[in-house]
Amino acid sequence: PVATSLVEWSRAEISFPLLVKLLNTVDTKSGPGVEIRRSVMSGILISAGSRTAHLLRAAGGSLKEYMKGGEDNGLERVRMVGEDMLWLLDHHRGERRVTRNLLRSLGTLLGEEGFDPLLENGKSGEAARLGLKLVQSVEREIRGSEDVTVLLPGAKVYLGVMAFPGGARDLATRRCLDMLEHPFPKIRGTVAEEMYSQMLVLEEEFSDLGEEKYDEVLEKLSEVSWMSPVSELYADIDALFATFGFEKPVRVVKEEKKKEEQKKTTAAPSYLDLVKEMGF
Repeated sequence: PVATSLVEWSRAEISFPLLVKLLNTVDTKSGPGVEIRRSVMSGILISAGSRTAHLLRAAGGSLKEYMKGGEDNGLERVRMVGEDMLWLLDHHRGERRVTRNLLRSLGTLLGEEGFDPLLENGKSGEAARLGLKLVQSVEREIRGSEDVTVLLPGAKVYLGVMAFPGGARDLATRRCLDMLEHPFPKIRGTVAEEMYSQMLVLEEEFSDLGEEKYDEVLEKLSEVSWMSPVSELYADIDALFATFGFEKPVRVVKEEKKKEEQKKTTAAPSYLDLVKEMGF
């Protein structure tokens, strides 16, 4: 064993692998081990969503190594990471400095098939339940936000959960369609582009749509000008909802909101208006 006083804990490439080794030496499923696991995973999951490259690499690499371990090809550890992510999102609800990183970390895990042990081991019911909880938790976190650095990672989680079975896929798909109606053009354009790519990857999973409807979805996502004003996109969005078999969204524009929008159209646009419109 190495004396802790000799360890350079400030160096991510050293500290994170050692923390993962710590998790491998304790029972993290019950008792005090759960608190140890959550404390360690908190640091790893938050750091794995960092914008600092070396921190992201070190934490992300250690997280992948941890999730691959165990006697069941990582299945139990994938479960625990999912539980810990949900706990952290709930524990830090509204703390955007933290949840922003958690959303990035979760989106990366989903995009890099980090939850595949759960999806590939005949655990469709369990996977669907986890997927639903992830989408619902992210929805609570990003609701009402105008911060693109929160909204886009949230959208990436929705896109990732489209790979999950059952109700999780349906809810994640609906939330992606909802984001095609977001006021920020950057959000609409990015979600449409990435949803198109995800539909190509998940062609088999969406086979129940039928070839004709599947092609209609791809055509809408790729050919509609999603940077156009939202009001011009309603027909295309409604068509996508109908193609997937979802109820069309109900749009209620309050009278006060109408008056406010009328004022904005007559007033000279400010720099803040421009920034918001561009989705930054």
